[in-house]
This record gives sequence, structure tokens and C-alpha cells, in this order.
Amino acid sequence: MQKASSKYKLKIQFSRLGNGFFWSGLSAVLTSGINFLTAVLIARILSKEGFGEYLVVQSTAMTIAGISQLAIGYTATKYISEYRIVSKHRVSRIIGACAITSAVLAFFASVCTVLSSDWIAKDLLGRPDLVFGLKISAFMIFFNIMNGYQLGVLAGLESFKILAKLNLVGMLTGSSLLVGLAYIYGINGLFIGLSVTSFLQWILTSLFLRAEFKIHQIKAIYKDCLKELPVFYGFALPAAISGFISMPVLWIGNVYLAKSLDGFNAVAGFAAANGFRTIVLFVPSILSRVSLSVLNNYKGERNYQGYRQVFALNLKISLVVSIFTSIAIGIFGIPLLGLYGGDFKSSYSTLLLLLAAGCIEATFQALYQHIQSNGKMWSSLFLIVLPRDLMLVMLIAYLVPNFGANGLATSLVISWALSLLILSFIVNKFDKLNLWK
Repeated sequence: MQKASSKYKLKIQFSRLGNGFFWSGLSAVLTSGINFLTAVLIARILSKEGFGEYLVVQSTAMTIAGISQLAIGYTATKYISEYRIVSKHRVSRIIGACAITSAVLAFFASVCTVLSSDWIAKDLLGRPDLVFGLKISAFMIFFNIMNGYQLGVLAGLESFKILAKLNLVGMLTGSSLLVGLAYIYGINGLFIGLSVTSFLQWILTSLFLRAEFKIHQIKAIYKDCLKELPVFYGFALPAAISGFISMPVLWIGNVYLAKSLDGFNAVAGFAAANGFRTIVLFVPSILSRVSLSVLNNYKGERNYQGYRQVFALNLKISLVVSIFTSIAIGIFGIPLLGLYGGDFKSSYSTLLLLLAAGCIEATFQALYQHIQSNGKMWSSLFLIVLPRDLMLVMLIAYLVPNFGANGLATSLVISWALSLLILSFIVNKFDKLNLWK
């Protein structure tokens, strides 16, 4: 009888994860394919160097937006999924606090980007011609930050079908706009297209979010938002500091690459190879996003058996899928790189290193769910994030000038391996839920 009950509960976990994974996966497959095709078309419309310039400006804007969000969307997902059943009033108050904070952060981030664009382009990148692109990207930064908390709310409500629709419509619209503007106006058209796309995505997400509020009988409450301060300094603040430390690191690597002997050619080659690392992380990342909402929901309901089952499923699937995906991409790596253009094939060794980094990162993501769900973000900051990223910066400073894109890829492999070792020790040392039961 007990075995039958256990199998039934496990079936429920598969069904719950499966539903979220289906919609998130369908969205990600379609949007990743569209994104890949868009990148290939843009790379062929522009020169390889022009494609590299576009990537540097885009990554700079995304880094600024990511840091400036202060993990508000991430925080919204964690607490809304945890309390959406047991305390709707608190959920509404958290949404209000996230909305106000995001608006303030978006304003300051976009203004600071405009004011510092000359310095970033001329002094950091050594390319004064990119000033225009950086200034225009301030609009993209503003709407990305405003959209970030809304997407976090939808994930916390487990509205994965809605998120799938948003991603698909946004990618189709955005990609068409980017390719068309690149063809007509060149690289400056791309910069304008990024900002317009971000604005349209924000509008669309706002409309869908209002509909979900009615279904779940919640709304944004702005009164008494200060009562949620513990949420921000206990979770959002350390998560934001972690992001502030981590997100610029890969950008630093791109800056080192841009200043290396191969310049923006090295940036473009690394970006092409790194795109396949994201394919390795495709399934694990989707599972982690879905399982984060489910784990927090089970935590709020004190359903620890369900928590353990979902955690174990996520870990096993992430590990197996990432390994098999890496092997498949490694076998066909050269012709896949050739899709970007003939001279991208020389990045094959970089690709192999990044595939190894992807497998390690996928395992890390699955284990890290336990740290996130239990709100141990200050411990994560000091014991995992700081050691990993300090190591990564030191490796970049030494290896990239000497080995170019391969040096940056090697730096990622070593730093992720270090963080996985530390995380494994912490999870086993402080396991109070018998995760391996």
C-alpha cells in the first residue's frame, strides 16, 4: 500500500514538472531556434567584426540590466510560489514592493547608461563609434528591468503556458524587426531594434499579467510595502550582490578578448561556440526554473516528501541530458560552427571546452535549487559566488591574453568545477531534509 502511494506521489511530481517543462520547453525550443537563425542572419548581413561589435554592445546592456534588477524577478518567483496559496495578501504586497523597486532601478540604470556611454565606448572598449549604440541601449535596459519582475511573478504563479506565449510572440516580433533593421540600416538599426523590442515585450507582459491576477484573485498592493523589507535584505540583496559580482565577469572576458590579438574576431568566435553551451544548458535551465517554483510551493505547504522527489528528479535529468547533449554537439561541432560562416570553424577547440563547462554548470544549477529554496543567499554569496568569480577573473586576466578564446573557455571550466565542489560540500553538510533518502 505504501509503495503504491509512493508511486502515485512520484507520478504527481512528474506531471507537475512535466506540465511546466512542456510549455517552457516548447517556448525555449522555438525561441532558441529563432534566436539562432537571427544570429546567423545578422552575422551574414554584417561582417564578422560588425557582428562582434553588436554582441559587445548587447552584452554590455544585458549586463547593466541584469545587475540593476537587483534580483527582483528572482525574488518575486521565490516568495510568490511559496505564499500564493497560504497568504494571498502577502503575495499582493510583495508584487507591489517589486513593482515600485523595479521602476526606481530602471530609471537610474538607464540614466547612468546614457551618462557613462562615452566612457564605456572610448576608454573601456576603445571604440568611440559605439557611443550611439550604448546610448540607445538605455531604453532597452529600462524596459528589460521593468519586464523582469513581471516575468518573475508569472513564474511564481506557475503560469508557464502564458510565459511560453510571451516568449514566442516576443521572439517572432523582435527577430523580424532586428533582421529587417540590420539589412536596411546596418548595426545602428540593430541597436534601435533592441530597444523597440524590449518596449513591446513589456507592454505584452503587462497585459497577460493583469489577466493572471484576476484568475488567482491577487493584485499589486503598494500600501505597507515596508513590511516586506526582510524579503529584500534577506534574499534579494545577497542575490543581487551575487549577480553584481557574477554578471560582469563574462563581459570582462569579452573586453579582454576584444583587446587581444584577434580582437572582435575572437569575440565573435567565442560567442558562436558559447551559443552551443547554452543548448547544453537548455533542458537543465528549464527544469531548474520550473522546479524552483514547485520546490518553494512545497516548502510553503511543508510537503517535504514532494520537495525531495522534485529535487532528485531535477538533478538526475539535468545531469544525464547535459552529458548526452554535449556529446552530440561535440561530434557535429565543426559543421555546426560553419553555419555562422567558414572562418568560425576554427573555434572548435573553444567549443569543446565550453561543452565541458556546460555539463558542470548544469549539475550546479540542479544542486543550487536547495540553496535558493531555503533562502541561504548570504551563505551562497560568501562561500560559493565570491570564490568562484575571484578565481574566474584571475584566470581570465592570465589566460585570455595568452590563449584568446580558448583561455576564456578554460577559465569557465575551472571556475565552475570549483563552485560545484564547494556547493556539493555545503548541500551535504547542512542537509536537514534527507535529500538523498
